[in-house]
Amino acid sequence: MPARARFPRLVRLSDAGKVSYRGIVTHEFALDDINDALDLMRSGTSGRILLNIS
Repeated sequence: MPARARFPRLVRLSDAGKVSYRGIVTHEFALDDINDALDLMRSGTSGRILLNIS
């Protein structure tokens, strides 16, 4: 199954509390701080970065 098809399912599972990604997310940024998130990603020193768009 392509990633494009898996993503909505993963979101539904997360919303239902059946899957948690908190253990793999190392950094969380607000949308206003996207440049900082991109700099961190490019540095190669982060794990997974969560961009909070709400």
